[in-house]
Amino acid sequence: MIEVLYASHLTPPAPILTISIQTLGGGPKIETSALEDTGADATIVSWPLLREISAQPSFSSTLRSPWGEARNVLLYLIDIRIGAILLPGLYAVGDALGKEVILGRDALNRLEWLLDGPA
Repeated sequence: MIEVLYASHLTPPAPILTISIQTLGGGPKIETSALEDTGADATIVSWPLLREISAQPSFSSTLRSPWGEARNVLLYLIDIRIGAILLPGLYAVGDALGKEVILGRDALNRLEWLLDGPA
């Protein structure tokens, strides 16, 4: 069972979990927390974390925000581990502005999970 905690410093509280990320197939690994966001199409990782694992951009694409503006982004091929579960070969959007990891539906749709907010 994956342990999901709720970040009480956010309003409303949001589900977060501890993950490790590394480049596809190996290399340096770091552990960090990640916000689970069922409204996000893609997983987003801050550039400082990507640099720490020596990730290299795979290709560029366009990301559209909920408000409609488009931005060119770089995608990085990474592996994410949540406890004993490996999510290999995810293309993560490199985020130059944020300092967090957001797990989007590209990652969450690979998992069977239950959010129990009241508990």
